[in-house]
Amino acid sequence: MNPTQTHTYSPEAFDDVSTRIPRIRAVAQALGIHPEAIYGALVEENHDYRQGWLKNALGDAWALSQSRDHAAMARDYQHAGQQGKLDEHDTWDKLNPVLNDVGPYNIQLGTAIRLLHAYIESTPSGQDPLNLRRFRDDYPALASGLAEGEVAPEFAGLMLKEAYQYMATHADPGYWSPLPPAQQDAIAITYYNMGRTKIEKRRPDNMQEHGGKYLPQPGEEAAAGKNHLANAETIGGLFGNPNYHYPASPSSPEPTARRPPPSTSSTYTRPTAFRSRAAAHCPISWRARTRAAIRLPWTICVWPMACYPTRIAAFQRACACWSRNARWRVS
Repeated sequence: MNPTQTHTYSPEAFDDVSTRIPRIRAVAQALGIHPEAIYGALVEENHDYRQGWLKNALGDAWALSQSRDHAAMARDYQHAGQQGKLDEHDTWDKLNPVLNDVGPYNIQLGTAIRLLHAYIESTPSGQDPLNLRRFRDDYPALASGLAEGEVAPEFAGLMLKEAYQYMATHADPGYWSPLPPAQQDAIAITYYNMGRTKIEKRRPDNMQEHGGKYLPQPGEEAAAGKNHLANAETIGGLFGNPNYHYPASPSSPEPTARRPPPSTSSTYTRPTAFRSRAAAHCPISWRARTRAAIRLPWTICVWPMACYPTRIAAFQRACACWSRNARWRVS
């Protein structure tokens, strides 16, 4: 795995998700999956949410303002499904509120509604191990629970459970079963981020490449599978699992990204001139998040918001410093 294709999640994201470890453990036990996978899916999304906080906050505000009536949300969900937009959609499609990711863990409302129905249908009457039946006729409460992050472990777990079931059905057994847990989880997280539709579209090419056998691999970049492997040792340590990592070999060493110290961020380093001046507004890392493995991040500085009343000369020096560190870029 190429180290340039991975990044370490921020200390803030680790701190946030770590507060939910007891619930993550309970959900994982109820679903029969690895708690490290749920944690990995949530910390990846929380890391991205923090980098694009303004765009995400605006998306949350729009979705929640339109999510006050159960019947209306049900119609929006039905409409999105009829158009085939639940897994594949562009930015303009997000005018439909159920196609927005909501909350600090970027869980799409439409995906949560779909998983909710699947959970209810597969759970015997009178049983509700995840306490989710309360949302069946109250989508606004579901939206609020996602916005607060309170039910994020449950829906992340349901999506990952679906991923494991898909791989158990389609992946070559001789390949899938012996994989280390961290690699299985990385592949499940790839499914989590890409969605079933994209995985299905890519499966024939994978099978053709491997002589008719489906041998799924952890995805790169937005798919986040390789990012999970890079952070696996840290995540395993949080669950007291020292063996949770991708075993390296001399020919293809795998990076294990340890948690950075609290004073640093793995994504950006704020110039000294900005540290005490509107730190919440600069930089703004804007990411047009879609479920496709495509991202268009811009890092920008908004002068009226972030730099006032910094003198122009100081601002120019700070921006020059930022440029030298390759932080001003479109990639």
